Amino acid sequence: MKKRIKILLANSPSPYIRCRWDIKYEKTVAMQYLPFPTRIAYATALLKQHGFNAHIIDGLAEEITRKEFIDRVKVLKPDLLIWETIASAFDYDIKTMEMIRKVLPNIKIGASGYHASATYKYCLKSGYDYVIVGECDYSILELAKYLSGELKKIPKGVVTKAHKLVKRPLIQNLDELPWPEREELPIRKYNDPKLYGFNVVLISTRGCPWGCSFCTTPVYYGKTNFRLRDPVDVVDEMEFLWNEYKPDEIYFDDDNFAVNEKHVEDVCREIQKRKLKIRWNCMCDARVSDRLIKLMKETGCAGITIGAESADSEVLKHLGKPITREDIIGFVNSCNKYKVKSHVCWVLGLPYSTKKGDLETIKFALKLPCFTMQFSICMPFPGTEMFKWCIKNNYLIENWKKIKGNDRCIVDYPGYGHKEIEENVLYARKLWHRRMLRNPNVIYYHLFNIYRYQGLSGIFNVSMRALKRLI
Repeated sequence: MKKRIKILLANSPSPYIRCRWDIKYEKTVAMQYLPFPTRIAYATALLKQHGFNAHIIDGLAEEITRKEFIDRVKVLKPDLLIWETIASAFDYDIKTMEMIRKVLPNIKIGASGYHASATYKYCLKSGYDYVIVGECDYSILELAKYLSGELKKIPKGVVTKAHKLVKRPLIQNLDELPWPEREELPIRKYNDPKLYGFNVVLISTRGCPWGCSFCTTPVYYGKTNFRLRDPVDVVDEMEFLWNEYKPDEIYFDDDNFAVNEKHVEDVCREIQKRKLKIRWNCMCDARVSDRLIKLMKETGCAGITIGAESADSEVLKHLGKPITREDIIGFVNSCNKYKVKSHVCWVLGLPYSTKKGDLETIKFALKLPCFTMQFSICMPFPGTEMFKWCIKNNYLIENWKKIKGNDRCIVDYPGYGHKEIEENVLYARKLWHRRMLRNPNVIYYHLFNIYRYQGLSGIFNVSMRALKRLI
């Protein structure tokens, strides 16, 4: 048997944030969105549980330069380095890989994540030694064992130039996994501006049953992918996080926390059983019931985010998520009834969108009495049904390498071009910011968050940016 290899999992520094959707990273923004790297944190914890010398670096959260990141890699001297690549940062990552190989010529480098899963052949062609396709935890663990001589065959879920892909079944018992690695990560740097103050992330489920045409979740997990953790273990982790890190809020960053209402009820009942006083927040869909929102509020839920996506009935019909305008209205009304803050996400430029339909969505959204909202440009990420649909109908004006976070559209629909979609998003954001400035509660909420992270200088910077947007 060979000596066991050393593994480094990383978020390499880049101009874009590695999350569900590529987002441009701007240091000038006082309340920068920085998501916790859940997938590679789980994989790191699993490697450590099995006795491997494994480490994790989040270069973006630590705000280190590419050179500083490479220096850190050089000091650690890992045998295997794996990071999640994304469309927006793909070429940037390739350059980083080339620079690392100049100082560590024997290192093996792999790519993981939703983008790597969808473009694994291109990743291999671009220089990666390994690509992890789909759910990465056990694929990375078994790759480490393979490279250490403990396994004779390349594991399922791992592809190389010499080994074809054999898909790995999804993990059915999520409770067999250790909690994600946090000790090596800058836990106080992770932030979601829609949440209250310093927030810590966990998940209670994996996947989502709806399969929206633009969503990357089915690309990563597959179409039949929804699984649950044991509610007792979930609350164990909540309690640990609350006591260990003392956050202002805990966030369930599930793809769809409340799709199984019994699961949420069981989590809430466990919180009640322990008499915990924990403030928490979550991501759901608009069909969460009034009864469940009431129970969630009683057990500490302070806010719920939903992906409403569109108010255009034609778009909703083709979306892949069974929601209606009435569901969206009912959700917001229930949140207001129980004093739960609602955050509604809207996406313009979805498949089957029209200029008239998107303008109707903006009008509908701004009349909705939710606490906060956001507007995004729909991106045709590789592997999604939207990407395939755009290719089939010749709607793409650029290839996927031209995806630039949330600030540039790369599709032209008949009668509705990319420039008009970009203009509508900017128009919607401006109207939303104007409405926000008329709500003292929202202003106070955001100012508190900014002060919590950035102090008075952060409040000044955001105020100047807001004025520029409104002029």
